[in-house]
Amino acid sequence: MGKQLPVLYVDVDGVLSLFDTPKAPPPIRPDTHFLGVGGVGHLIALDNCARLLSLVDDFELVWATGWEERANDELLSVIGLSEPLDVVSFDTAKYDHQAHWKLGALDAHAGDRPLAWIDDALDDACREWATSRSAPTLLVETKSNEGLTDAHAEQLTNWAKQIREQAA
Repeated sequence: MGKQLPVLYVDVDGVLSLFDTPKAPPPIRPDTHFLGVGGVGHLIALDNCARLLSLVDDFELVWATGWEERANDELLSVIGLSEPLDVVSFDTAKYDHQAHWKLGALDAHAGDRPLAWIDDALDDACREWATSRSAPTLLVETKSNEGLTDAHAEQLTNWAKQIREQAA
């Protein structure tokens, strides 16, 4: 195998699963799939799933979602992935000192690898964490009613290319 790919941490809600906010409902889209998970309905945007699938050659995709293992159980066939993704486990008791509930687990999982993180709930603590890392770090914030867009996918692809060129 060649050089190690950068990690792409993928949230589900607000990235693949769309939901409304008080100011913006998800648009009616012909490309959605309704999925019931644990008694909760999710509107999965299939074109967002296709965009995520387009990133598999540029990144090691890793679930970074409160869904944890359920993301593999419920979404692989919807997205078109043939193999389960690695999953970050969020032991909130272990990382409760963090300003954002995902930071400690992501930091422990990534180590010193370059990473991108796509999520709809990034905050100032996430941005401070990203700038303080010694490895290249890209944060991509989505809108929960739109999720992963073409512009996000292009940004991620270009960033991964830049990381590969720097490593060469």
